[in-house]
Amino acid sequence: MLHGIFRVRLGKAKDVICNRWFGFLLASYFILIYCIMHWRLPRYRVDKIISNFAALEDITEMEDATGTKSSRPLRKLNWTFVHDQSSICPPQPPLLKGKLNTENMFQDHPWSEIESQHMDVSHGGSYYPKSCVPRNKVAIIIPLRNREMQLRMLLSHMHYVWKRQDIAYRVFVISQTYGAPVFNRAKLLNAGVAEARKDGAYDCYVFQDVDLLVEDDRCLYWCHEPNPRLVSMHVDKFSYQPLSYTSLCRDYAETLTPYQKYLEWKYGGRNVTNFGGVSMLTSSQFDEMNGLSNIYWGWGGEDDDLYLRLEALGYSVDNPYGKKCSFRMIPHPHESSNAENEGRHSLLRYASWRMMEEGYSTLKYNLLSYQKKPLFTNITVDVGQPSRKMANFMSQSSKSDFKCHLPVPWEMVSVNRNLKNG
Repeated sequence: MLHGIFRVRLGKAKDVICNRWFGFLLASYFILIYCIMHWRLPRYRVDKIISNFAALEDITEMEDATGTKSSRPLRKLNWTFVHDQSSICPPQPPLLKGKLNTENMFQDHPWSEIESQHMDVSHGGSYYPKSCVPRNKVAIIIPLRNREMQLRMLLSHMHYVWKRQDIAYRVFVISQTYGAPVFNRAKLLNAGVAEARKDGAYDCYVFQDVDLLVEDDRCLYWCHEPNPRLVSMHVDKFSYQPLSYTSLCRDYAETLTPYQKYLEWKYGGRNVTNFGGVSMLTSSQFDEMNGLSNIYWGWGGEDDDLYLRLEALGYSVDNPYGKKCSFRMIPHPHESSNAENEGRHSLLRYASWRMMEEGYSTLKYNLLSYQKKPLFTNITVDVGQPSRKMANFMSQSSKSDFKCHLPVPWEMVSVNRNLKNG
């Protein structure tokens, strides 16, 4: 009898122990799933992953300046500057003139004349203040294709401005190979950062369009505040009014039902700031958003994508100098070869969650030439061309109501099992 009672109690004890272990393992499983689903997410929940972005563009096998078959591997740099506080340049540069005389701003002068006016600029387009230690080391990156006259006007005017601002800077002109069928501004800017980092440590990157000339040298080319800067909000061509618009195409709203998504698209919209022209980011901001998107070929979209990446990370766009940062645009005709990208609206819908999968980390280009000119470093690169799939996607034309919903040319795989209508 006692033996039977002992066996019953022992069996119950085993059941209790097994149940507790089962509960512990079950709880551990759910905790692990929760951590995986919420690990390193930006402001929006990410419910898709993207594969095979490399197939959206073709890179021609061409020898670069070093004789190798592909661009050199990129490396990320982390840096800080430590200086004697007494020798740092003052926050308000003493040589600034304020509003500039713009009467002869658009006069074209030969290179020899411009170079003679800027003999204090070192070969390669670099400058370092002689009287103090600069607060910023700035890489000024200018994307270019077939606009040498505008480049002469820009450098003739802007070198005076940059020198008076007491910054250490170097001008990198990133030229797309001659005869390239489609312009890709964003890839040129990514390549410009990659080449600047090979030169050394820069804590501020300025993306400068070749056709914009500043009208006031108090518009400082610095990166100090916690947010990126867009200083070209006031341009004469647009009556000095900031450019922003309400986009029909919203980011992919993963928590909405299909009907709610339709209502958001049809009646919602969102304010998008045009982040092109002259913009400034710190090195850490650039890395955090994974650079710019490489998949915007032709005219339009890449600057809006850049804004949406920054917004998704919680950044605001600053212009601390207000209307002191005003610009004049050099008149020029629109390039017929730089056709409008009809597919950009659909690409923008996925900008905020695509940034970790595609951008600087997936950049491919070939370095064709590297030349130190008296006023700038000229770097010519082959950024490839859109694949047939991407070219067909770009050329699709439809009614404006449906441009937001063109099928995107990459594979998407759902990773969020809780969303039945993703």
